[in-house]
Amino acid sequence: MIILTELPYPPSVNDSLAVFRGRMIKTAKARAYKEQCHIFTAKNITALNQATTQIKSWLDQGLGIKVDCYFSLPEEKILTAGKKAIHRFKKSDVSNRVKLCHDALSDMLRIDDLYFIAGNAEKVIGPMGVTVYVTPHKLQSLDEVKTQWIRKTE
Repeated sequence: MIILTELPYPPSVNDSLAVFRGRMIKTAKARAYKEQCHIFTAKNITALNQATTQIKSWLDQGLGIKVDCYFSLPEEKILTAGKKAIHRFKKSDVSNRVKLCHDALSDMLRIDDLYFIAGNAEKVIGPMGVTVYVTPHKLQSLDEVKTQWIRKTE
């Protein structure tokens, strides 16, 4: 297992591209995020190189990569003071941040994200940032997945 902590918090996909004169361009938020990722890479180059070596060994064994992303935010950015559970969550859609996180991770590790075949995206309470767990993962058939879910629910 590879654990990468304190990765930069990505902007939403909705905030990363804009149309200018009929062309899609990266926004200032997306460019700033990319710069933060370059700084993270420079500071953590040894650990990232070790992670890349480990991942390549998994790929050589015919395995894919599972990437679990935990998007950490302070409690006040996730929950409101409301008492009803349905109204307690503030708007913060982590699924809109996964693509940018995967793209950045792919650049940092120099591994094409086509090998990221499984994963999880979850909001958690904590200091703002992203923690990523990378593990080897065997590509499964749909029948294997269905069988696993049936066993979990029994």
